[in-house]
Amino acid sequence: MLELYPPEVPAAGLAALFVSLGYVAPDQLLSVFSNPAPLTIAAMFVLSGALVRTGVLEAISDLVISQAQERPGLALGVILSVTLLASGFVNNTPVVLVLIPVVIRLAAALGKAPTRLLIPLSYVAILGGTCTLIGTSTNLLVDGVARGQGLAPFGIFEITPVGLMVALAGGATLALLGPLLLPDREASDPEQMLGETTFLSEAALSDDTYAGKPLSEIAPLARGGVRVTGLRRKGSALPAPLEEQVLEKGDTVILRAPTSELLTLHDDPGLKIGLRRGEPPEGELVTVEVVVSPRKSTLGRSLRSMSLGRRFGVRVLGAHRHEHNPGPDLGSVQLRPADKLLLEGPATAFQTLEDEAQLVSVSRPTGRAFRRGRAPLVLAALAAVVALAAFGLMDIATLSIIAVAAILLLRCIDADEAWGAVDGSVLVLIFAMLVVGLGLQNTGAVDLLVSWLSPPISGLPPFFALLAVYLLASLLTETVTNNAVAVVFTPIAIGLAESTGLDPRALTMAVMFGASASFATPIGYQTNTLVYGAGNYRFSDFLKIGLAMNLVAALAACSGILWLFG
Repeated sequence: MLELYPPEVPAAGLAALFVSLGYVAPDQLLSVFSNPAPLTIAAMFVLSGALVRTGVLEAISDLVISQAQERPGLALGVILSVTLLASGFVNNTPVVLVLIPVVIRLAAALGKAPTRLLIPLSYVAILGGTCTLIGTSTNLLVDGVARGQGLAPFGIFEITPVGLMVALAGGATLALLGPLLLPDREASDPEQMLGETTFLSEAALSDDTYAGKPLSEIAPLARGGVRVTGLRRKGSALPAPLEEQVLEKGDTVILRAPTSELLTLHDDPGLKIGLRRGEPPEGELVTVEVVVSPRKSTLGRSLRSMSLGRRFGVRVLGAHRHEHNPGPDLGSVQLRPADKLLLEGPATAFQTLEDEAQLVSVSRPTGRAFRRGRAPLVLAALAAVVALAAFGLMDIATLSIIAVAAILLLRCIDADEAWGAVDGSVLVLIFAMLVVGLGLQNTGAVDLLVSWLSPPISGLPPFFALLAVYLLASLLTETVTNNAVAVVFTPIAIGLAESTGLDPRALTMAVMFGASASFATPIGYQTNTLVYGAGNYRFSDFLKIGLAMNLVAALAACSGILWLFG
């Protein structure tokens, strides 16, 4: 609660202490790594990363943005519906990360402050995650711990009826109380939050692939992240409206695009991206970002006059200047300190470039080219996991691991990207808390807690007993972290069920929803933390509407569980 360390650090320290004190035997320590929940969670991280890599989420955001100018209200409804649906089947963190700038642009189209829409985006993602077993890591973790306690596995859609009730109740609460309780404040820069830099570049038509077509019909140049700022033919600028100009071979399109979109355009055989003079030598080429140093020899010189291609064998793909347009076109950019360049060339050329051209901070770009052609393969893999698990033909953990192997073999995502998509801190926290949970059971601490909680809860009607368990899980989640609560509180809930005569499956489901539906603080759930930074929110902004959301979700979830289990 003091946030002196990230949650996984004290969890790992406590797990090590439990082993050192003998609360958990060495063979028991190794047994936690056989729990299927962390493996399933890691696999779902990879599948979510593949959806980003193949441009599926970007395609959805582009579709919404294209409709936003004419019907912004409908576009907002579509994006929230898509968020709700997507969060039920993939990790909702990348979903929210991709959609934050989309929602900020929609807010501008609606004439609203982004703070009116970013909290609802996070809340809808949380509500969507409660609708299926794979929608959130918390659900998978509770299911894994409950299996270890002897409960039968939950089906992938077993919690869906209750989840839909919670989602409807939460959506109605947002619609009614949002206009009253959500702040009206300007947001911070989404580009900086996402870490995706926008570069000025140019694309020359290298063949007849796009010749004879209006600019508006060139699909790669019409995507939401690509903004065309000019068009040149034989050295002369063509007049507006640019989208109506019919392109010819040799035309040059001046544009601005984020790293991923620019590298995707670079892979298009019909386009030549960047300054083309002095072609780099053949061989393996790498793409890097470099930052201009404050030394005088490079400052004030245009990129065209520096002749980086002829002198060093590298090609300039794009130029970026923070919060400014660096120039009318790429060749005319006059370098200033801290300008960023996207360069391509052989690896051996960059050390010479760094020494002689006085550039600093050579690094690989954060974005990569989209593999849009493989998007159907990722969608098929995800659909197969959901369908086969729904029919009970195979365990979710096994299916998800097979799906990850398939998308890696089919090159939907590279291995380094796949492992980078896995949130290591979440897995460390989960494994550490599994050890802690085991120690609590071995020492009798779980039984002791159950003996304290049983008398007051056993005297309550079933609905209020469910509500008490739910609210305990929810309170702990708001101050600690949902995965830690899932591991520690699930055995307690099952023990309470045995001592009070309630259905252990019902109380386990109450823990699922209580630990997942976390609205009242920006640290209770990852998507809250994302919009907290992007929207320039205050801690109290989440409390105002989050407490109401927590109460409504609790009443809806407990009513649904009681209806489902009788």
